[in-house]
Amino acid sequence: MEHRRADGPLNLLVDSTGIKFLGDGEWQTRKHGPQGRRQWRKVHLAMDRATSDIRAVEFTPSRDGDSPVLPDLLGQIPEGEPIGTVTADGAYDTRRCYKAIIERDAVPIIPIRKNGRLWKDDCPAARTRNDTLRATRPTGGRSGNAGQATMPAAGSRQECVA
Repeated sequence: MEHRRADGPLNLLVDSTGIKFLGDGEWQTRKHGPQGRRQWRKVHLAMDRATSDIRAVEFTPSRDGDSPVLPDLLGQIPEGEPIGTVTADGAYDTRRCYKAIIERDAVPIIPIRKNGRLWKDDCPAARTRNDTLRATRPTGGRSGNAGQATMPAAGSRQECVA
C-alpha cells in the first residue's frame, strides 16, 4: 500500500479504541433492553501525524492492554523508513514501549504516569524515561515537557529487559 509522505521522518500518533462487533444495536437495546452480552475488541492504531494516514493497525481482545501491542505496530513500519517521534498516552509508559521506540531510533513522547518512579538505569530505554521524569518532576510530573526526552549517546546501547 502506498502512503503519502511528508518531508522528514515519520511522526506517529499511537492509541487504541474499542469496537463492538457482536451484541444488540443501540436502538434495539433502548427499545427492548439488553438481550445478551456485547463483545468488544480493541483496535490499536499508529497514525502519521502529518498526513493522518493509518500506518499500522492491530486488533486484540478488549481485556488486553495497550503497551504490549506497540512493538507490533512499529514492526509494521518498514525498517528503512525513519521514525522521528512516537507520541502516545500514559498507558504506553512501560519499558517494553520505550525499548521498542528507541530500537527504531525514534524519540518517545509519552507522559509519565502520575505515580511514576525512576526505573533502574540499566539500558537506553530506562535512561530516556528517567531523563523525562527528571525534567518534568519540578513542574508536577505531568506537564507538557514529556516530549523533551533526549536520545542516548550512540554506542551506549545495552540490552533492556522488557
